[in-house]
Amino acid sequence: MFQQVDENDKDYFTGVDCPQSGDRCRSGEATAEPGCSTKVSEPGKIDYILLSYYWFTTVRSDSAACTPGMSDHHLLRGAAAWEP
Repeated sequence: MFQQVDENDKDYFTGVDCPQSGDRCRSGEATAEPGCSTKVSEPGKIDYILLSYYWFTTVRSDSAACTPGMSDHHLLRGAAAWEP
């Protein structure tokens, strides 16, 4: 079983499927937007970092702003504690 590094970021819990009262949601911050890529019509989540529930805890992430002309994606950074 895998977890998404930003599945606990309540700032992006929206709608019926991702209530603010939940602990986890497979949503997350957008990693693509029209300002970065002409192939994207609206902001969306297209990049993921997945880690095992068995080995990692305290997952966190952040999506940095894109740099036009450098990449058509935002940089997605993730961190977690390793629990052997």
